[in-house]
Amino acid sequence: MTLAHCKHALLGLIDEKENKVIALSGKWGTGKTELWKQVREATGDKQAKEAVSASLFGVSTIAELKLKIAEGLTDKLDKSYLDSVKTGVTAVKKVLKSVNSSFSVLDELSLLAVPYMLKGRFIVIDDIERKHAKLTIDEILGFIDECVQKHDCRILLILNSDKLKDQEIWGQIREKVVDQEIKLETSPTEAFDIAHKLTSCSWPEPMRAALLPLRITNIRVIRKIIKVANQLLGQDPAIAPLLLKRVLPSISLLGGIHYEAVEDAPSKEFVLDYQAHRTSTLVSLRGKQNTPLSKQQQNQERWHRLMTRVGISSTDELEAMILAYLDSGIVDSTNIQHFVTDYLRKSDRLEARNKAITFEEHLSWHPQLSEQDLIIELEHMLPSAGLLDMKRLSNLIPSIDQLTGDQQLGLAFIEKWRAQFQADHPDGVTEDWLHFNDHSFDQLHPLIQDEIESARSVSLDRFTVLGLLQDLMKGNDWGISEKQFLRSVTPREFEKEIRAASGSDLQLLIQKGFDLVKDTGAPERNHGHAPDSFLQACRSIVDQEPHSRLASMLRREGKIAGVDIRFESEDLALLQGQN
Repeated sequence: MTLAHCKHALLGLIDEKENKVIALSGKWGTGKTELWKQVREATGDKQAKEAVSASLFGVSTIAELKLKIAEGLTDKLDKSYLDSVKTGVTAVKKVLKSVNSSFSVLDELSLLAVPYMLKGRFIVIDDIERKHAKLTIDEILGFIDECVQKHDCRILLILNSDKLKDQEIWGQIREKVVDQEIKLETSPTEAFDIAHKLTSCSWPEPMRAALLPLRITNIRVIRKIIKVANQLLGQDPAIAPLLLKRVLPSISLLGGIHYEAVEDAPSKEFVLDYQAHRTSTLVSLRGKQNTPLSKQQQNQERWHRLMTRVGISSTDELEAMILAYLDSGIVDSTNIQHFVTDYLRKSDRLEARNKAITFEEHLSWHPQLSEQDLIIELEHMLPSAGLLDMKRLSNLIPSIDQLTGDQQLGLAFIEKWRAQFQADHPDGVTEDWLHFNDHSFDQLHPLIQDEIESARSVSLDRFTVLGLLQDLMKGNDWGISEKQFLRSVTPREFEKEIRAASGSDLQLLIQKGFDLVKDTGAPERNHGHAPDSFLQACRSIVDQEPHSRLASMLRREGKIAGVDIRFESEDLALLQGQN
């Protein structure tokens, strides 16, 4: 029953006074609490409007539950009524104190307030499935029966049916005390509408269109996905529809997978490697064969249909960036947002991408086009080849070579890409960039791999050990590139920096170098060969200039740090193992 139908039905059940115990069940996060809020506002029943709510989350005794209810009712009672309750409690307290002097104030409220405070009340009990294991089903049934029979209460039970580990518990409650049950099955549209009221975005209709094919009904998850879209796109209302159509389906799908809200979800590997024309060709070929499909092939066909419904024809580094954002959380969010923003800012990339997708479709499914027609289409694509992502271009090259009969046009595509890549990354590429894109490295053309490795070397050349340590002292964390550089520093490079430094720079370099050796005061324990390289650099300076002031400083600081710079590598490993 959808949320709209449930609202109408629940209002009707509340109007029927003979329904003493009503149950509202449904999957976690589908809007049961929101539904109750709407019903409470709309109902004309005075009891329901003044209902008191109590959660069973972590409750281990009925006394705890009674205390929660009493606390919830305190603000609802007028002063004169509250005074009468206190008078009644005081009278009973005198009797109980004569029996047991340890009777506490909390016991008073939880055990004595019920007869005075619950008379004729409407009680909402939520999170039944999250009760403490010590609280038995018989105790819950007994409490409900007491409220209904002795105190003339009406009760609404709310539970997440998919989170109830012991279905027998709910079966007993339903059978013995529930008069009417409503099962909420929120539609994806209703879930989105509620989620968007709570967490809005600047492009509600494109966001809705991206989410609905996934049939996500968990409002909390939808809100999280909208937040991801807002964080990555900056809530910019002026983003072009073409760009939204490109990125929102991917954010929605990967967000749904990340938050485990998509039924029969494709694997992340399938999404990152997805090319619709290639998958549809495989599906078509399998359909012509009479052999049974393997489980993996069945999964791939179902996932292909889902990708088609969502509107994703292929994936590239954008999906890798979105996934990295979801996996990394706060730590790398700024870097990833920069990558995504940069990607979206270049709308001409989408145009080049769409041309490549069209060519792939023509190649696979348009037999009326001749090979010469396809070659002409490729030649028209060449000027924008530099804007293609590296994986798509690598997939295109074999087809280009096969159509032309040589490698000339394919190499021209690669040269266009290399020129654009070098213009986009004049300072090389960082390890962060490589981390976001490494899912496809094994699928890249060798010449593209070479270009990326060259750019990586250029990037590492801009670092120095002293610069990294200075950044650390300023409170800046080391990224993947910085850590990778430190792990790869050679003894010669360490020695060169030590000899070039003086004053506070030399002090920082030497003292933090010994910290690396001792593995203290550093951002992480795994520094590769850096500790050994530092010791070898110190040893080299002392061996070459044993009587120099620099050698004396190294011996002095080593002694203070408790490190003998004459240690060999195996001694260093033993020293670190003792820390």
